[in-house]
Amino acid sequence: MEDADYAIVVAGTASEIAKSAVSELRSQGEKVGLLRPRVIRPWPKNDIRESLKDVKRIAVVDQDFMPGSGGVLYQEVRASLPANIFCTNFIAGLGGQRISKKDFLDIYKRLKESEKEEEVWLL
Repeated sequence: MEDADYAIVVAGTASEIAKSAVSELRSQGEKVGLLRPRVIRPWPKNDIRESLKDVKRIAVVDQDFMPGSGGVLYQEVRASLPANIFCTNFIAGLGGQRISKKDFLDIYKRLKESEKEEEVWLL
């Protein structure tokens, strides 16, 4: 994450696909990194904050959500960060749907081009 301007945060098996997408993007010269939290409780707030402290924009990819609150992982990541860090929630892979490498490439493109933080549903 040392030279990354952008980060994708995702947990679980989808992180392996995200790793492939991030590797492809980095081979194209994109400054993007991947953070794969391995534990949820206790939440490693200080480690998350330290890992993402120099990143300009963050995409948190959730495979679940809480109605009215957004993604579960997003809520934890957002609460760990200073308010000035751009952080967007992407909700995908609901109901066991697979998140593809193309989905992660699209998430990165949308994160990079977005002008505001938002909740994005990929169905």
